[in-house]
Amino acid sequence: DAGENDLNNADYIRVYVKYNGGSETLLLGTSNDYDAVTLDQSLRDATNIQIVVRANNDGNGEHHRFDNVRLTGVQGCTAIAVSALPVTVDLASNGEVAVTSSTVSASSTGDCFTVSSYEVSKDGGSYGASVTYDCTETGAQTLYVRATDGSSTSDPTTVTVTVQDVTDPTIASVSGGSIVLDANGDATITASTTYVSGAADNCSGQGLTYLVSDASDGTYAATLALTCSDLSGKDVYFKVQDASGNLSAAAGPASFTVTDNTAPTYTTTGGTFNLSGGSVSVTFADVTTGLTDVCDASPTTEVSKNNSTWLSSVSYDCTDAGTSPTLYVRATDASGNENQTSVSISIADNTAPVISAVSPTSVQLSTGAATVSISGLTITASDDCTSSGA
Repeated sequence: DAGENDLNNADYIRVYVKYNGGSETLLLGTSNDYDAVTLDQSLRDATNIQIVVRANNDGNGEHHRFDNVRLTGVQGCTAIAVSALPVTVDLASNGEVAVTSSTVSASSTGDCFTVSSYEVSKDGGSYGASVTYDCTETGAQTLYVRATDGSSTSDPTTVTVTVQDVTDPTIASVSGGSIVLDANGDATITASTTYVSGAADNCSGQGLTYLVSDASDGTYAATLALTCSDLSGKDVYFKVQDASGNLSAAAGPASFTVTDNTAPTYTTTGGTFNLSGGSVSVTFADVTTGLTDVCDASPTTEVSKNNSTWLSSVSYDCTDAGTSPTLYVRATDASGNENQTSVSISIADNTAPVISAVSPTSVQLSTGAATVSISGLTITASDDCTSSGA
């Protein structure tokens, strides 16, 4: 009860509450002509509750008297405390997973209200019966869980929900192609959509990595190296891997045609070739040096006098002595790549005639001297390129 004499608008009585030493919250404010104040107010559970009463008058002789002030209430209750267990959840085929309070085995203690259900939240702000995680939220996530009776709610607890993607990607089909080795005899197959069609994943928005191997159960990488040993053709297999490391089954084989388009190389040297016995034979190796090929250790080599008839060697005779004919040369590897050119050579007869007999072998001296002339001798001689001569 409070109040005596006349009260006016400047007079008031106000009642505040403070929870756990916090700020004051106004419970009741009254002014002007009151005799008694009665407050019926339910207070929330707290460790410390402080009631603050403030009064004022305008100094015109009124005074306030407080008596029969009573604080009544019911026995305190135990606050609701929620607990939950960490859990790992798998994204479904649509790339999502729903998490409820049951997922984390939510439970509670306390009796300040009767718990009817639990609510969950990703951010501690917006609560509902469930939350949904997607492919952008793999890894450890913080989930807020609170209890409710439909009108009151408990303080939330937090629990870790680990979201993982365990679904393997798939491949619809694969195809091969044609690969040309470079001048070093090397080439690379790069795994990509060029050869892999219809790759799909529940988290495809996170990207897929394309992989290739030369065996279905082999080691997979982004590229596969090819060499001359693959000229007979290459069967390869493909896989795709998602952002979580899940691998598709091997798809294949995809057949690739591997081609060598690089011709052999060599340097022409030419030269002078001497007739022996009236002829000389010339081969590719006689007029070239440094024959190499990227894939064929022993290319086929040929020569020709007329760029039409090709042989392993050609022959020249005395009719060619003193001339410089053009010799055509070519080298062809096992893939059919040909390198053809021409070179000028010289044919020489550097073999002197041979005298086998001279007659008569004796002469008669006259007056102590004798004259011998070629015409007086019979000489038997031979030459590789001349049937008779002086």
